[in-house]
Amino acid sequence: MLRNVSWVLLGRIVYVLSQWCFLVVLSKYASLDALGSYAVALSVIAPTFALTNGGLRTAQATDVKAQFCFSRYLGFRLTGNLAAVAVILLVAALGAFETRSTAGAAILLWVARSVEGLSDVVHGQMQRAERLEFIGQSLLLRGVFQIAGFFSVIVFGGGLEWALVANATVALVIWILFDMARLKRIYPDEPIGLALYVPSLTGLGALAVVVMPFGVQVFINVLFQNIPRYFIQWQMDQAAVGIFTAVVYSVAAGAVVINALGAECPAETV
Repeated sequence: MLRNVSWVLLGRIVYVLSQWCFLVVLSKYASLDALGSYAVALSVIAPTFALTNGGLRTAQATDVKAQFCFSRYLGFRLTGNLAAVAVILLVAALGAFETRSTAGAAILLWVARSVEGLSDVVHGQMQRAERLEFIGQSLLLRGVFQIAGFFSVIVFGGGLEWALVANATVALVIWILFDMARLKRIYPDEPIGLALYVPSLTGLGALAVVVMPFGVQVFINVLFQNIPRYFIQWQMDQAAVGIFTAVVYSVAAGAVVINALGAECPAETV
């Protein structure tokens, strides 16, 4: 257990630090507008994904009777991703984003978080098999390579949009080359090859009944944390939201140890 918790703790620390480093890199090497765009996009993405993801990770890790197969969990996550982009497009249509660049950042951040969500489905299977070291290693690799890519793109003038593309690319590579490879080792009886990547869209209603109560709880918590950002944008501008987010983000570090002990998903990090 100590080995498992140690790996998850290390992975989550690196992952949380990488998220904070994105804000630091933007504030130091980009403009306040870019920082504000990212912060506003994050304030919309975080609660949206918290709701559409449901409590999938919790339900999956505790499904000791294997009531639902991996492909069905994957199908639920992909369906949630589509619901999330619908919410983001609705928010954009309502004019909540000040600029087109902010709306673009929200879409690209959705892409990155959607790919990370695929890894999270694999992590749920790993947690159920009590192979938490693989989860920690995955988070560690993702955090290190994402901040390296993000930093490189911003410093060399690529802009926020390309930096988010780099994040999504890293997440996709980690999911394919690390997470899915480890999943096949844990569950050698699972379908081999491309069949393992095919989601099942049947029986999602029954799965939703199980996972959504957890999702509503997480959504409320994440929404509560983002309410100050909405008021700041309303009263001031998105640049002020960026400064506020960079200042308060360090508060998230206080929950790292507790989350590691519970092996919680990093996708709701705000």
